[in-house]
Amino acid sequence: MSTLPEASNFFACLNTTAAKKDIADWFGTQGWLVRKVGFDDFELRCSWAELALEGEIPRLLHGLVADIVSNSVVILSVLDAHHVVYYGECEDEDHQIINSFSSLN
Repeated sequence: MSTLPEASNFFACLNTTAAKKDIADWFGTQGWLVRKVGFDDFELRCSWAELALEGEIPRLLHGLVADIVSNSVVILSVLDAHHVVYYGECEDEDHQIINSFSSLN
């Protein structure tokens, strides 16, 4: 299991009308553990990430990701497969932006 960072390092805004449950299920079908938290927010976990899915439009997907450079690509591939418009950034342990991303690029 990869070591998770101490602070959130993945931040994405999802411009989609897809229900949060549907988005969570997309990750669930990829082997992630999905748990509903609160009224309609979700926690998404795998061996190398702990993410929160919350908010309205844009929906927010953020949290802890080990090996952020390579694993952020895996997260974004799930969104790409469902044609979600997104933008966001990844940070290093010093909270410096190391990667900005957008589905519009």
